[in-house]
Amino acid sequence: MKIIYLLCLLPFVGILGLLPLVNKVTPFILGMPFFSLLDCYVGNPYVFYYGYCVQA
Repeated sequence: MKIIYLLCLLPFVGILGLLPLVNKVTPFILGMPFFSLLDCYVGNPYVFYYGYCVQA
């Protein structure tokens, strides 16, 4: 059950960790930082839905 809590922290840590990399004057549009942050925003509901299904 503890692994579910760690899984739910993954998008939160990803958003906070990648925000300083994207928040520059010239962010990488086709590079890793922009798409990694976008993946955290898009993948967040799926991670929480998976945690909900496993817990229920």
